[in-house]
Amino acid sequence: MKRPTKRGLILFTVIIAVCAGYVFANPLLRTDNYIRNRLLKATPLGTSMNDVKAFIESKGYTIVQYREDIGFRDPRGYKTGRTGVVGAKHIRASIGNYHHGPLRANVSVLWGFDQDSRLIDVAVWRTIDAL
Repeated sequence: MKRPTKRGLILFTVIIAVCAGYVFANPLLRTDNYIRNRLLKATPLGTSMNDVKAFIESKGYTIVQYREDIGFRDPRGYKTGRTGVVGAKHIRASIGNYHHGPLRANVSVLWGFDQDSRLIDVAVWRTIDAL
């Protein structure tokens, strides 16, 4: 068996460092809980629907739905057992896309509001499509 060379070990280390840097540099590759917690710091529970909309626009995210007549269907239901509709109103925004080989992923966020237009929950919804 051939012993790894110093040059090979350095190359391997550089490749691992680049891959790790890519994951840490792109927040969309972080876990759903990480993204949710970051967004809750920016838009805490109780934030008005108008302030959340202003935040979304300030970040350049794309508003996909703005509904004042119904909450959102909880995409976490299969993980948490929570099913049904969250809130009385909601905003859904696409916060970005990323690629993994032939797969394209979209990360969307759902902000749910009560009848008084105050934020009550945030959920991350990740979809993956083949090219």
